[in-house]
Amino acid sequence: MLKKIKKKKISTLRNKADKLSQELFVKLNPICEGCGQPTSCGHHFWPKSMSSSLRYNFKNWVAVCQGCHFRHHNGCPELHQIVLANRGQDWYDDLLEEKNKYVKVDRFMYERVIRSLELSLSKSNNNYEK
Repeated sequence: MLKKIKKKKISTLRNKADKLSQELFVKLNPICEGCGQPTSCGHHFWPKSMSSSLRYNFKNWVAVCQGCHFRHHNGCPELHQIVLANRGQDWYDDLLEEKNKYVKVDRFMYERVIRSLELSLSKSNNNYEK
């Protein structure tokens, strides 16, 4: 009798992809866009809940320190104003267009994202070792 292969839950795959994407983003963007301090995480300009197509698109991410991230989520609009001023209207318009694209969110999408992130992290680790 064949042993049944247990599939991972979508939430487990999503959590892994989210963790890997944060790790890679912080490595690639070490300076907070709000104040110049070391980055602690990537903040989604357009919230993850508003666009599946932008969830893992680093153009939608903002490098932030813990302080700027806290202030932003507690009502301070300054971070988005700084990002808009620095990145410009063309960037914003491109994001709006991307935001409305349909992405089928399923196990296969998360598995592709995870493979891609793991490969990128591996390459970035090799670059740092040289």
